[in-house]
Amino acid sequence: MPAPTKLLLTGPPASGKTTLLLEALRRAADAGDGTACLVVPTATMAQHLRHWMAREGLPLSPRAVQTLYAFIQPWAGKAAQIPTASLSLVCQEALERIRPPVFEPLRELPGFHDALASLLDELASAGCGAAALLEPHLRAYREAEFLPALAEVLAGAEEDLASAGLHLRASRLRIAASAIEEKGLGGLRQVFLDGFFTLTSVELDLVATLARHASVTITLPEWPGAETARRFLLEAGFTESKTAESRRQPRRVVVAAGNLEQEVNEMARRILEERAAGRRFHEMGIVVRGEGRYLPALRATLERLGIPARFYFAEPLSAIPVIGRVEAAVAAALRNWDHEALVDLLRLLPPSPDLDAAEFELLKRLPGQGLEALREAPALRTFLESVDRLSPLAAWRSERLVPGEWAKRLAELPRLLPAPVIEDGAPAAQVEAWRTEAAALRAFRAALEEAAVAAGIEPLPLAEFWDTVRLVVTGSELRVRDQRRDVVHVMDANEARQWELPVVFVGGLTEGNFPRRHSQNSLFSDRLRLALRESGYHLRTSAEAEVVERFLFDLAVSRATDLLVLSYPQFDNAGNETLPSFALQEMLDAGGLEMEECPAVRIRPDRPGLITRPPAIRDRTLRASVAERHAVITPSAVEAFLQCPYSFHARHTLGLNGRPPHPKERLDHSARGQIVHDVLAKSLLTAEDVETIFERHFSNACRSLNVPPGFRREALRLEMLASLRAFRRDESVPPGGDSRAERSFLFALPGGPTLRGRIDRIDRYPGHRALIIDFKYTRPVNLRRYISGHEDGVRVQAGVYLLAARECFQLEPAGVLFCAIRREVRWDGWHAGLPLRVGRGEEGGARLAELMQEAVDLIQRTVNEIAAGRIEPAPADPDMCGFCEFIDICRIETAAAPMTAGAAS
Repeated sequence: MPAPTKLLLTGPPASGKTTLLLEALRRAADAGDGTACLVVPTATMAQHLRHWMAREGLPLSPRAVQTLYAFIQPWAGKAAQIPTASLSLVCQEALERIRPPVFEPLRELPGFHDALASLLDELASAGCGAAALLEPHLRAYREAEFLPALAEVLAGAEEDLASAGLHLRASRLRIAASAIEEKGLGGLRQVFLDGFFTLTSVELDLVATLARHASVTITLPEWPGAETARRFLLEAGFTESKTAESRRQPRRVVVAAGNLEQEVNEMARRILEERAAGRRFHEMGIVVRGEGRYLPALRATLERLGIPARFYFAEPLSAIPVIGRVEAAVAAALRNWDHEALVDLLRLLPPSPDLDAAEFELLKRLPGQGLEALREAPALRTFLESVDRLSPLAAWRSERLVPGEWAKRLAELPRLLPAPVIEDGAPAAQVEAWRTEAAALRAFRAALEEAAVAAGIEPLPLAEFWDTVRLVVTGSELRVRDQRRDVVHVMDANEARQWELPVVFVGGLTEGNFPRRHSQNSLFSDRLRLALRESGYHLRTSAEAEVVERFLFDLAVSRATDLLVLSYPQFDNAGNETLPSFALQEMLDAGGLEMEECPAVRIRPDRPGLITRPPAIRDRTLRASVAERHAVITPSAVEAFLQCPYSFHARHTLGLNGRPPHPKERLDHSARGQIVHDVLAKSLLTAEDVETIFERHFSNACRSLNVPPGFRREALRLEMLASLRAFRRDESVPPGGDSRAERSFLFALPGGPTLRGRIDRIDRYPGHRALIIDFKYTRPVNLRRYISGHEDGVRVQAGVYLLAARECFQLEPAGVLFCAIRREVRWDGWHAGLPLRVGRGEEGGARLAELMQEAVDLIQRTVNEIAAGRIEPAPADPDMCGFCEFIDICRIETAAAPMTAGAAS
């Protein structure tokens, strides 16, 4: 048997290292003796290489291409590697038991437990135990004052792991290396390692052990972060062979988009252009740095445009709806069926019209607790049938069981929830959702078993065990296998190592985002990390982490063979200008990149004829019915139509209502305005002081709206009371002896509709003259906008109130004033011949007559357009769309002109 060989292949990204290694693997596989194995860092890379080799005509056994984790399994034996979520839990329990005073303020923060777990794993990978933190030369540093406490906690976690028979990844690698040294590799003669950016000290020791029992070929990219590993391998007797970059350079394009949405739309547009030119979807990929804001935007845009895509990102297990339903069910039961917890559960159940009605009913009843009070509501009947199936949970609250028994019970809980109805012929997206749900339930059962191991063997109540389960589930991830081939590949820069594609998009290239900026570790500073190197332990510093980020950037931009599209948003969501990343700027300065425009993109619907003409009611009978419904109309309804016909019909014709507000939000602007109006009306009719009137009305309103006490309620109470006191002190328009409050009116316009409404206050002056006053619980800046609305033809209230004074109360209209009384008092309006120092008296009676005639004209136009069936989204003031309850259904963006973000637009 020939002596084992040791070969190290190095070179820059895309220089052919993997190709050379796969050729060697092919030759070994052609021998047919099954003595070769390829080891890679990730499961997706293993799957990708198996598929690639199969397409090349060399189908391999799954054992021929393995992850490092799976490769060492025969030698690691029963050494179970602790999952990341459980490691955080172990650190939390060690911290709770030891409780060093220096960490007391941080003890209950989940992020601190995660930081401890990450540091423990990092130290172990560097071959450094907790005891190394107590070495004398570290005491010279100011940051070292908490090292004894940190070492004690980490040592406690190590002891807990050992007593539970669990191991860190580094410990498992050492066990495997020891077993290989003792027993050899069996019949394995060649080991190939590919895809590793660098190797930790523990991994390097394993490679050295492998090289003593088989021929080993390993690839390492040429970058500063791999230099330590390279030197180790050369000292261990490996022969280095360098590869030179040989692949032709793709065409490289830079696109500066207006914002993130435009950037994602531009990627999608170019993908569709490439597809129309004959390119297959699987020949294109998108690389971003981390999930962040890009992943949701990419998912939504690609799905909307029908572009099939595979996302190489793990989803948090707790984000899968079926797991969310289980969590919400347990939370509701533990809180004695608290109504707010029931709302959370309801929203996670499969949607239906019955549940929509139930959600509105539940929201109205918040806050509350228990199921019996809900059974009288017909709208909740269907929902309560689902909740009743969870009745065993209520009995579990008082039991104490060992964690293993709790895990068995909770594993059966999903069966108590509504199950999906699986039918033939379902669309691909639905089938994928079912597969995801099934995989999530398997992962949930595994998480329960993991939590049972972490929780020990002592009996405990459900609430305590559930806390452990939630921690494990929160830290668990789910990867659902996607077997589709012709899809666009969307991946993180770390995942990009295995890919070479004709067309690659690299997005989000703004400074600080890609490459990322790294701050020092809050638990273990760079100075301490550098100091540990004196003892031979290499921990990565923040500067080295940024070198890694730059390497990931260089890797990402080397994945394309035909076309590389680099993009970044020029403005963030707030409209602030961004900077292209310095790495991208270096590429621009070096030349060879083409700058291309990013045109504004409008998404065209699948059925182009769908919106070729404005939406309208075209059935004559229906138009007549709508016109009859609005034969009697209020000024506010007219103004709603003038602002947007679509919003008017949703609210006033269809009678649609928004979701009931949360109890803390029930004192909304409308409720507060009504309270203030009622207080002002009552104060005009009685000698009672305004504070007493307000307190009575405020208490009654909170009781009827079921507003719970709290900071927000008290803050709003004080704001309203201060506003009313300010109005009482204001003497700009004092009420006269003949003032009337809350006067209702109803009159018909000649040849037009009947108008109805209510005037807040009418002051009568000699000569049967009337001053109309309308109170607005709003800030002065909004009052100015309201006044200008009368000039812009979108307000009719002033003219209608003046007409009402003449037609209903037989008074001569002498003026109309609006008073804003939120936080400060401000008056504005029009009047003629009245002794007032506010408003626009200089305009005289001519303006009052104009206001009345303009109101008549606008009302006539409005009722004519209502009768003609006009219903399209057409906001007079687009800024008001953000306050509209129906913005999610009007789809105004399909009719809007393309817009560009930023000051330059």
